[in-house]
Amino acid sequence: DRHPEKVMPELKALGLNVAVLRIAGGTAAFYGSKVQPDIQDPLAETGGDWLAEAVRHAHANGVEIHPYVNNCVVEGRTSPASLERLRKANRLQKTPEGRDIAWFCPSSDENLKAVVRPMLEIVSNYDVDGIQYDFIRYPNAQGCFCPRCKAFFEKETGKPVPAWPKDVLKDGGRYAEWIEFRCRRISAIVEHVSTKIRVANPKVKISAAVFRDWPRCRETNGQDWARWCREGWLDFVCPMNYTNSDETFLKNCISHRDGLPEGFPVVQGIGTNSGNSRMDDPGQALLQVMLARQQGAVGFVGFCYRPGHTTELHTPLIKLMD
Repeated sequence: DRHPEKVMPELKALGLNVAVLRIAGGTAAFYGSKVQPDIQDPLAETGGDWLAEAVRHAHANGVEIHPYVNNCVVEGRTSPASLERLRKANRLQKTPEGRDIAWFCPSSDENLKAVVRPMLEIVSNYDVDGIQYDFIRYPNAQGCFCPRCKAFFEKETGKPVPAWPKDVLKDGGRYAEWIEFRCRRISAIVEHVSTKIRVANPKVKISAAVFRDWPRCRETNGQDWARWCREGWLDFVCPMNYTNSDETFLKNCISHRDGLPEGFPVVQGIGTNSGNSRMDDPGQALLQVMLARQQGAVGFVGFCYRPGHTTELHTPLIKLMD
């Protein structure tokens, strides 16, 4: 919530050269968007634009700016009116029991447009250095079992599903096909959006914040992110490797390296102040940075910035890294 005028000089002083900030998600935008229905820009009342200010102050301090968008999740990133509109239009995901989940159904053409619009608006109208996918996945194994997804699944596989959704659940006979179908649904969004971004602004670097548990996340969340790297839909990838366990961190780094084409740029996510981990010891942060480098990472991203804590952690970290 701090103004970029204050944050960006801090990042520069700490030796951090890229700012990755949430700027949109669901139907909401935290900047002066013309395409998102729910504007939550903290500078809107004074005629300002948060993203424009972030870009200006970042570049003035030699910091790259890579906004990220929460692509598929709607919950907590919408207004009650917009959520109800999505529900009535059958654009939300459904559980096996038919209950709505406040996430975009990835089989909806209207939802694909909703994912495309803010990403293209950002890279077309702002001098950003990159753009990042986030929440580009299913929430878990509970989605999406709507009639539209059933029809797509039957069409793609060429076989009807008489016992829906039982046949595609974990103990069902077509579970393996269902896992691949979900991966294809999300991958199709990434391919479509990245292709449009490449045309709109070829200089922008495209990345994604992805689950750390490769390849398990293919099954649990339909997130086949190694494919996105192989296909050239991403320029680099940021696994959210947030853990206080250095052993787990290293194990994940190895699985990421082994799952990707040789030399593909990985920027390891380190949980300096995340829901899964917090670091107050610069030595621990340094160890994970070194482990990431050892496994070929080209950089790290600390999640997430907190006034005071970030400075206290990174000031001695700079000296340790010299």
